[in-house]
Amino acid sequence: MKRFILSLLALSLTTSLWSCKEIVIAGINSPSETRLEVVPHSRVHTLNVTGEVTKIDARQDIEVRYIPTGQKSITVTSNLKDPSLLNIHVSGNTLIAAYKGARYIDNSVHTVVEISGYTINDMKTSSSGEIKVLQPLTLQCPLNISTSSTGSISLIGGSATAVNIAASSSGDVDLNNFNTPSLTIAASSGADVDCEYLTADNVNISASSGADVDCKGTARTANFTASSGADISAKELFTERAVATASSGADIDCKARSLQKDTSSGGSVTNH
Repeated sequence: MKRFILSLLALSLTTSLWSCKEIVIAGINSPSETRLEVVPHSRVHTLNVTGEVTKIDARQDIEVRYIPTGQKSITVTSNLKDPSLLNIHVSGNTLIAAYKGARYIDNSVHTVVEISGYTINDMKTSSSGEIKVLQPLTLQCPLNISTSSTGSISLIGGSATAVNIAASSSGDVDLNNFNTPSLTIAASSGADVDCEYLTADNVNISASSGADVDCKGTARTANFTASSGADISAKELFTERAVATASSGADIDCKARSLQKDTSSGGSVTNH
């Protein structure tokens, strides 16, 4: 029942955001001056980049598609009537995808950034920005993932020396077929994190304030902490040893050969 109610609340919030997509920038006074106009056919242009790009920051409902292999290139496809309103550039080693002075963004506006050939180890989305990794990503370093304000990030496979995920404010992360010695997840405020076919040595998951984390695969050890109505579903994450702490109406489902658990204030831990 709790998950059903939270799903309804998340659906209501998402519907409101998609129907309006209002993004407020300081200093903007007139909506008529900042409503983005579109043209029937999208235009494509290529960014000229001289240095390395290792980070992506996608904002304001812009979709970034990342292909780790191939020739290095960054292309932008948009149906904006005024392309000068695009704020897509590389700052330092970060690809930033956003709009300039945009207050109202409706469903008719479509901007897609495609980046290939670069080694990206840091991904961030906010304000409904989206990053899709379209091929397995293999890194010899840690991978950092951060999403908030209904942003989303999805990966379809790969490996890294460590994976760190931070999700908040209805942010969404999908991590599939990943191999890493260390996975750390911090989810809060209605965020949703799904990990499937995971292979890890150590897993640390912290969820609070109605966040939902679902993890499947295998791990040697795991540490689960849930509070304030959060839900950690790890009953298909097979672990040798686990520690689980649930409080304030939070639920933890796990599958550990050896489990140490602690519950308080209506929290529950179930070992399957």
